[in-house]
Amino acid sequence: HIVVPTHKCNLGCIYCFADSVEPNNKEIKDMTDEVALRIVEFIMKSPSRAITIEFQGGEPLLGFEKIKLMVLKAKEMNLRLHKDLRFALVTNLTLMTEEIAKWLIENDVTICTSLDGPKEVHDKNRYFLVKNKIQIGSYDKVAFWIKKINSMYIARNIDLKVNAFLTITKFSLPYYK
Repeated sequence: HIVVPTHKCNLGCIYCFADSVEPNNKEIKDMTDEVALRIVEFIMKSPSRAITIEFQGGEPLLGFEKIKLMVLKAKEMNLRLHKDLRFALVTNLTLMTEEIAKWLIENDVTICTSLDGPKEVHDKNRYFLVKNKIQIGSYDKVAFWIKKINSMYIARNIDLKVNAFLTITKFSLPYYK
């Protein structure tokens, strides 16, 4: 089950399909607590014994409080339902903090991101939205958080790694090797 807590995003990716809007867009409303809880109740009614709830966006970390609310509600409901319950987060990692990473790991939320190749390719594809059309790449933050979270997994003896997807664009082709 894919859940989008917000359509807002802090990046401007050249290939974005999510129809995202800037974080300060007041016209687009984020998911309410009531809707978040109703979504979890609906998902947990599935007849399947295996349930995965994947948070996407926009940038879902802009709706982190909703993610926490939904994960905790699903876990609470699962105490009586006994389903194989899993959580996943697809994030650009640029809003990650140590506190958020720790909470995600402690609550068994797997983390996935995009890493589009070497710095020059990634930064061309995935950049911060900045005034005056200046593009500031996101590679350094993404690479930092992949390493940091992976080291947090190792420190906790958890056999996981941050999953990273590659999106191929015309800028990637010279780097195929």
